[in-house]
Amino acid sequence: TEDFLKIEEMYIKGLNKVKKDEFNKIINGRGEINLHIKNFFKKSKKEIIVCMDAKEFNSKLKLFKETLKNINSSKILIFLSGKKETIKEIQKSLKIKIRITDSQLKFFILDRREIIIYLSKKTEMEKTLWINSEFFIKSFIGFFKKTQKNSA
Repeated sequence: TEDFLKIEEMYIKGLNKVKKDEFNKIINGRGEINLHIKNFFKKSKKEIIVCMDAKEFNSKLKLFKETLKNINSSKILIFLSGKKETIKEIQKSLKIKIRITDSQLKFFILDRREIIIYLSKKTEMEKTLWINSEFFIKSFIGFFKKTQKNSA
């Protein structure tokens, strides 16, 4: 889980320099990121995994409701950190089981093939990486699952 902790630390502290040739695409700006996430959800065939803070998820609830409504709820895994009351409200609103996490990461995984990872917790300069690598995502999910077992 050391690699996973490094990714989480990168997210919390932010990242200034990113070599574009190491990743498929860097997405800058809230509007561009939200558009990419919306399209991401629309092309889902198997599964969507979401991990983020409950308060932020709640602030984007309209976007998520709209994009998740056409997806079978059994294909959606949502991990939220934050206040349990907020998480319960979201769960009731979406009618989807929400898993509570201690993770500070923010990411979206599509069909275990693509991932959008936020590089900074700072919302005024949102920057994400979109990675299309099954090997990377398989490893990332493995690290994430281990941290969930350790925090339980």
